[in-house]
Amino acid sequence: MRSIYHRSALEHPQTREYIEAMVADGADVRASALPGPRIVLIDNHVIEGSEGNSGWHVFDRAAVMWARAVFDLFWNHATRWSDLCRTDQAGPLSERQWRILRELDSGCSAQQVGPRIGLSRRAVDKELADVRKALGCTTLYQVMAWYGRASSEDFHTL
Repeated sequence: MRSIYHRSALEHPQTREYIEAMVADGADVRASALPGPRIVLIDNHVIEGSEGNSGWHVFDRAAVMWARAVFDLFWNHATRWSDLCRTDQAGPLSERQWRILRELDSGCSAQQVGPRIGLSRRAVDKELADVRKALGCTTLYQVMAWYGRASSEDFHTL
């Protein structure tokens, strides 16, 4: 199961507890500040006796693929829930800086990161310089080594 919540869920104790329980049960959750449509995609599920406006069972493959593409677009621009919680505890780095490091970790070059997350190359370079300064690193290699350690340690827990 994949779910996208608004970033404000982090500050709402009941919602945060619910999301953390879903994650513990294996759900993949992300958070976004973008306003997005409410989409629920369930394969082969019909609720008998439900109200007429409770949902649609769509059989047209093109319509289903369109809805999935819209969801995936929002999904790809959302922050992983664990990373959002990490930025809440992780000290000197901003959410934007974590996002840049995640993109680099996924194999993108510094030149490719900007267009993927809606920043100019100059903004990415400035953020990386700020990361190096905040972490006391002189090279991007040192930053990524720190990121690898930070990602594998206790930052995975919520």
